[in-house]
Amino acid sequence: MHFQKQELRIKHNMPTINHSSIEISNINSNQEVLDRVQLNELFVSIEGEGIFAGTKTLFIRFSGCHLRCYWCDTKYSLSTKSGKSYTIDEAKRLIHQHLQPKIYKVNFTGGEPLLQPLSLIALANFVKNELNIKTYLESSCFDWQRFESVLPYFDICKVEFKTSDSKVIEPSKSYDDLIQNELKCLELALNRTDKISFVKIVFTNSTTTNEIRDLTTKIFQCSNIGNLSGITLQPSYQFDSPSTEHILKIYDEVYPFYKDVRVIPQMHKMLDMN
Repeated sequence: MHFQKQELRIKHNMPTINHSSIEISNINSNQEVLDRVQLNELFVSIEGEGIFAGTKTLFIRFSGCHLRCYWCDTKYSLSTKSGKSYTIDEAKRLIHQHLQPKIYKVNFTGGEPLLQPLSLIALANFVKNELNIKTYLESSCFDWQRFESVLPYFDICKVEFKTSDSKVIEPSKSYDDLIQNELKCLELALNRTDKISFVKIVFTNSTTTNEIRDLTTKIFQCSNIGNLSGITLQPSYQFDSPSTEHILKIYDEVYPFYKDVRVIPQMHKMLDMN
């Protein structure tokens, strides 16, 4: 292990989570096994996306995603059986083993972490309240009730809005349903003044300016939008990558709503990092 114990600032009175008291919508449909978690990988790298790009981060990638964005760059994690199954205690030990000095935050990503909400809560609670390290949720926010359940355990929330050209497929739900859930998740996050919440939108050369304008209009109709900490526009990489002209057009649609909007490519790929 490559970490110094004094830098973990471990607290020994960790709150106990009563899984039976947590209400999760449609929990049985995804057959989450209590006290176990399916993880694809853990690694330390430099955050390459969003308003925290450049920070040293421990990434915990959850297995499984029911969405099928065609530009997805982690298709190896889409299967719910990818990676390995761990008990929660085994996963906590694994987190310890991967910790390094000067970690700024722990990024819970996927896959889609909200498919395993109980496990997500257990591990985020461990990192936030026992290790005293910032917790960061990276999610498509497809289900606002699940999001609301996990929200207390996260310091930073990245709410990702999918554009229609992502060709996202969600069984039994429409694209409009997904957008409404994402908007509700953003509103829930913005209602919490103890959270840092920002929006990320991946766009391609096929993403229309009209769609970006309409989506941004809906975002700025959310309550407490003044608590928004940032909007990042992420050009798709190697999948219908947008031209310079198109990047500028997309930026111009968001700027009138939010002058601190940023176009941020996936920096870690430029650095040849995970």
